[in-house]
Amino acid sequence: MDPIVLRLLSALKYLLLLVICGGFLGIGMQELVGVPWIVEQFEYWKFPIWTMYVVGFIQVVAAILTFYQPTRIWGCLILLANMLGAIGTHIYAQQYDRLSPPIVLALLILSLIFIEKVQTSEKEKG
Repeated sequence: MDPIVLRLLSALKYLLLLVICGGFLGIGMQELVGVPWIVEQFEYWKFPIWTMYVVGFIQVVAAILTFYQPTRIWGCLILLANMLGAIGTHIYAQQYDRLSPPIVLALLILSLIFIEKVQTSEKEKG
């Protein structure tokens, strides 16, 4: 693959890591401390409040796994599952206006997985 394309992919990967890991660390921490607007959302969805803490913990751990290269794919897959759950929740709650963020985040996570796979493949080639 062209070295310029590889450098662009590398830059994009670091930007995606910043957005994904930073975003999920931030929202996960807010869920762990029980920020009122998040508590209201979980109550609106009629989820037990303890699920907010579980989701927050999963998001923080998955963000850390995503940041660390050897566990990056696993972290991405956990975050992707989390976003599929968020999409399902918004559809079930008929909150169609709130579907954009989890869909965009899922696409960003998929992009990060793709870049990681391309870079791994290029390293194996030599």
